[in-house]
Amino acid sequence: MFNLHLPTLTLAYISVFWLLTIGVLLIGWQFNQHKDIKLWGLACLLISTGTSVYNIGNVTETSGLVWIGTTAAICSHILVWLGTKSFVGTSLLWRTASLAALLGVGVYTLILANHIPLALRITWYCVFYVAMHLAVLILIVESPERKRIGFKLYASVLLLLLILYGLRAYFAFDTPMKNTGLSQRYIAVYYLILMAEFVKFMTFIYLCFERLEHTLCQLALRDTLTQLPNRRAFVTQSAQRLLSNQPNALILADLDNFKSINDVYGHLAGDQVLVAFSQHLERITQQEGAFCARTGGEEFILLLSGQSVRRVQDIALQLKRQIEACQVTTEYGHHIQFTVSIGVGIKRQKQYVAMNQLFECADTALYEAKARGRNRIEFALTEHGDAPSSISPTSNQSPISQETDSPSLPKRYLERQSLS
Repeated sequence: MFNLHLPTLTLAYISVFWLLTIGVLLIGWQFNQHKDIKLWGLACLLISTGTSVYNIGNVTETSGLVWIGTTAAICSHILVWLGTKSFVGTSLLWRTASLAALLGVGVYTLILANHIPLALRITWYCVFYVAMHLAVLILIVESPERKRIGFKLYASVLLLLLILYGLRAYFAFDTPMKNTGLSQRYIAVYYLILMAEFVKFMTFIYLCFERLEHTLCQLALRDTLTQLPNRRAFVTQSAQRLLSNQPNALILADLDNFKSINDVYGHLAGDQVLVAFSQHLERITQQEGAFCARTGGEEFILLLSGQSVRRVQDIALQLKRQIEACQVTTEYGHHIQFTVSIGVGIKRQKQYVAMNQLFECADTALYEAKARGRNRIEFALTEHGDAPSSISPTSNQSPISQETDSPSLPKRYLERQSLS
């Protein structure tokens, strides 16, 4: 049924796999900070060497070469498992890997030494390969990144290999036990496995470049000093939140007299102040399920949604008081205390407001806080109307002064509240 010229197929496979091995090793050399690509590169080297030696052993009927080739293949699958563990961020179990290698090689050595029929030999290492591929598949399925294209591709190739190894073990019994020949359909499945293994190692390259792209995207959306999202990330995330019918509040915070801190204590001390402030802001963000970002210089932004908007005054006060109590110690022993001015823009429920409008509203409130002496909180609504209850004063807070008209504000900001 099949007319396969086996020597040609074998030579073509080995040649292509050696080229792939060189490619994976070069990538591992370029990205030497990643253990996974190094382990995968070593696995690719072992499978290429093992396949070459195994086929030479079969042609020359040298059992020692067959043993070396199979041992290399067994170790290759274990390295693939270790590389995958490193890629998904779990700890490497070297002791478990060593025991698995000893088990696989030891049992195969006993089978080869006792002249067990070929079909049983094939069945053993097919079972071993299936077990290793299942272990890798479990890592992929349990990974939080499993929805990425590279992970889906990797899982698909593993599932295909599981099926093919099962067929290989089944077709190994097509010929009588004492016969060393193999059926044509077994040979066809064997070469399909070789091609699938080739695709699997190509997937490793794809995963590495996908990770590189993901890393670059994260760097493009994150502030390198504070590790908070940057303005670009904020624009992307905030657009989705504003589409909902929930109320939103935008807190715009600006550190007071930050230039003076840089001038007196130096820019490194200024960086320490920015990092200290960002840590306070991030803690509040995590508590409220909000989204924050550093929008530039000493300016930060916090977007609240849903029930958090009702507590916007308490949240703004909490941030202001935490910063008042904060003290940064420089490497030269200087103690720096600083304050923050906060402007809050509020969008009512079921009211459509573009992010630019809400940002302008908070920015105007921030300008008022700066103009009135700094270290203050100013509130503004995106439309004229009564102040919502979420920003009404409570008994243990400073009174809020209300002004219904101000020449310094646009007409849609006629309703404003301030809190010092």
